[in-house]
Amino acid sequence: MNKKSIFCIILLCALLFCACEKEIEFKGDVKKPVLVLNGYLTPDENVTVHLSKSRFVMDDHTPYVSIENASVELYVNGVLKEKLVYGNEGNYAGQYRPRIGDEIEVRASAPGFEAVKAKTWIPQAPVFELADSTLTHTVKDVSSQFTDDPGYTFKQWEHVNKIRLRLKEEKNEENFYFIKAEHNLYDKDKSIGKELQKVELSKVLKGNISDTGNPLEEVLWGEEDSGYKRQLENIFSDALVNGKELFFNFEYYENLKTVMKRPNGNEEIINAGGPFTKEYVIALSSMSPDYYHFVVSAAKAYNVDENPFVEPVQVRTNVENGLGILGAYTTSRFVFRFEKYTERGYSIQW
Repeated sequence: MNKKSIFCIILLCALLFCACEKEIEFKGDVKKPVLVLNGYLTPDENVTVHLSKSRFVMDDHTPYVSIENASVELYVNGVLKEKLVYGNEGNYAGQYRPRIGDEIEVRASAPGFEAVKAKTWIPQAPVFELADSTLTHTVKDVSSQFTDDPGYTFKQWEHVNKIRLRLKEEKNEENFYFIKAEHNLYDKDKSIGKELQKVELSKVLKGNISDTGNPLEEVLWGEEDSGYKRQLENIFSDALVNGKELFFNFEYYENLKTVMKRPNGNEEIINAGGPFTKEYVIALSSMSPDYYHFVVSAAKAYNVDENPFVEPVQVRTNVENGLGILGAYTTSRFVFRFEKYTERGYSIQW
């Protein structure tokens, strides 16, 4: 094949690819914007919701517009409780703090929009308790990390804390949960550090093995490894463990302090600061069904958003005449505290 023929083929391919690219005008109906109401209610906080305006599905780059002139009413168990007050950036807040078992309804209206309303209920707190724990202390000689002088010794105090928590389930009732963990650091009563911890259910629930296997294995870490499941590593339903106990296993390692011993026998803690109080918090929350299905559907929708070969996912909403979600959750917490020093040469070391 001569050079002229090769050039013609390349030119033809380029023209074909150019011809395949065509901008198609949208000819469908453009729906009128509606109110978007979002609120996540809990007995730990006063009722707060956010209002914004929906945007056209093809208009990805337009920022969401907050609604600042709405009338928002809070109903508790069918009775008007209060009007929520506008704060900033579309947020409306009240003075009422929900109670377990409350039926909460929020009604909102704004000029130019159809009025919306949504209901949820505050779920019972999960029965989440300590089943077992093991705290192991060790002392390691780490002199080689600090000096070659045989007259000095350096020892490091460590501990490993293995915590096993139990969730007691109700029979004949599907419940929905999410779990979170964090570390907090305090200097006396003042908070000086906070760090959220990644919780993977596929790891902390591995201990739930019986003669019939792990009932959650297929759902949480089976062969299907879709993106949305990886995004939901700390949320789950009890559909496959109805009425059974679930156990969560956590393991924490901590370097507590390093002590230097001088040739004269005197000892000195060489850490940069302390002692501080460190706190582990493991929080399990029960979720209202609509809240759970909203989170799952939103994760699925996000995962297929850029894939033109997958059918779009409808995100769950319980807002009448609008969009969004009014959800609720109630949390039970396990807290463990201990004393530690910061690492040598650092102001704060987790």
